[in-house]
Amino acid sequence: MTLLFEKSKQIPPEETTVLIPEARLRKRRRRLRIGVIVIMVGAIVLLASIYVGGLGNRPLTHPSASTASSNGSVAVLPVGTIINASSVVAIQMFSPTRGVAISTFWSRSYQKIEHSYLTMTNNGGISWRVEGMLPTGTSSPNFSWNPLLAFFTPRMGYIATSSPRSFRFTSNGGRTWSNVAVPGIPTALWISSGQLLATSERCSNMSGAPNCGATFLNVVRPGSLTASRDSRIPSVLPKSNSLGTTSSAYPATVIAWHQSTGVMVENHLSSLHGAHLLATANSGVTWHPLINPCPQGGQPLGQAISDSDWYFMCSAGVGMNKATNWLYRTDNAGHTWTLLAQGSLFGHNIGNIGVMSVSSFGVSKDGRYVWINGGPGFLEYSADGGRHWRFVGQHGLIPGAKTNILGPYFTSVGQDAWMPILFGGLARTTNGASWKVVGESSFP
Repeated sequence: MTLLFEKSKQIPPEETTVLIPEARLRKRRRRLRIGVIVIMVGAIVLLASIYVGGLGNRPLTHPSASTASSNGSVAVLPVGTIINASSVVAIQMFSPTRGVAISTFWSRSYQKIEHSYLTMTNNGGISWRVEGMLPTGTSSPNFSWNPLLAFFTPRMGYIATSSPRSFRFTSNGGRTWSNVAVPGIPTALWISSGQLLATSERCSNMSGAPNCGATFLNVVRPGSLTASRDSRIPSVLPKSNSLGTTSSAYPATVIAWHQSTGVMVENHLSSLHGAHLLATANSGVTWHPLINPCPQGGQPLGQAISDSDWYFMCSAGVGMNKATNWLYRTDNAGHTWTLLAQGSLFGHNIGNIGVMSVSSFGVSKDGRYVWINGGPGFLEYSADGGRHWRFVGQHGLIPGAKTNILGPYFTSVGQDAWMPILFGGLARTTNGASWKVVGESSFP
């Protein structure tokens, strides 16, 4: 299931003052300056016309990835502009070559997001074409297992953000957007069995939003602006003591889903209660408790490749970006679990999975390739379903990487996989093993 351009700061031309004492040269200097200004103005006009869409504002017949957008300009990009991958913050791929993304442009000072666009690629994410602008305030996904981007086709789909609250639909590739009337604050979107599923938080006390504990699962038919069904995900933890809040202190988070089967976790973040898991086999109509394989009640990251075949990654931090890691797999919907790999600074190690804290975790659709991204910027992969691991690299070892790359999630089609980079950018593999950064933001 399922945030391009180099944002280097534009340096304005320096004003240079030349002092010549001889008064007789002033007239000649004035004429020279006038000529230079005319040449500079002509060059600026020519460059500006190329930047906004080609000579004479005519679309290019064969556009290539633009680096002109790397100046951090806040100008609105017209539909059809070709940009590189450095502004991608959320991605969904339909094939190894074709997909859609949210591309975000920051202000020159990186203090705020100026514009965000729906973009499309036909070359595996190397370059992206602007299809339409996102509504004001709609900028980025939440940094969890699932981005707030879910499209049925490259032109029809949904986007959402939790801060500020926004839930929108487009049927024309982002040229226009309609509001989706689903109550609450959206926290995740995904497509399953031909329908959109969305979780949202509904708060009796909005000062606690979005962590107010009342999590609803909404089912939306393709193209609809309302939910055909919604149901509350039950809470198994004690009620919050917050004023005006009648729900548990921590909302439910869906961590894995396949067709009508899903798993959610409710985490109290305390040793007394730990993380509690619930599972559904009927798209959220009913839920039942699920065994948590993570030691000491830790909160897992999950991936489901079938109704019964699931992976759970457990990572317990020990400081300095280090953690004890466990990778489990079940083939019977969580009734029993098999430990595939373990990494520990203090105990038993299995499969060379390593001891870096895990920030994101992905599995290919066939379960063969498994990927881990951890702090600070480590990439690891397994080519045998998670039993044996190899280190891909860190900054300086991954081709194209400028800094330690961190990503909120992985998305894959076959053995092709992509990881959007936090604050903008994209890492990609075409064989499941070797990765390359095809674009990266210069965010400070």
